[in-house]
Amino acid sequence: MPDSTSGVSYRTPPTAFINIKVMQQWLEGTRCWGPGGPFVGERTLGVDNASGHSDEEAQAAAKTLWTCIRISPPNTTDLAQPADRLSIQRNKEYWRRICGKRNTDAIRRGDWRQGSGALQTQRRSFSSKLLQSACGW
Repeated sequence: MPDSTSGVSYRTPPTAFINIKVMQQWLEGTRCWGPGGPFVGERTLGVDNASGHSDEEAQAAAKTLWTCIRISPPNTTDLAQPADRLSIQRNKEYWRRICGKRNTDAIRRGDWRQGSGALQTQRRSFSSKLLQSACGW
């Protein structure tokens, strides 16, 4: 999907940055920034205030890649990602309600008594059936 604003790219990693090593690998990947060139200037990377982002090693790794890391203040992620507060939040609440009902039903059936005593993890088939019912497919 092409970026709609010239000079601005929005990228997300497949998982959250747990440590500086993973973040450094992501920064160095071409998918992060796209192909470089002789006229590429300094880039600015806006991140939340997770510990791996603000580490001195992260800053040093970014500097070698002509990147300036700007860290957002605590508790401001929802201002930059308002969808998390609105539509995504409603979807999460819906999924939690459905999954909670599934877990309650499993406990009533006694499924928690087998093996370690933990409930079985939700399988893809359950998730796909739930998605189909939610979307009316």
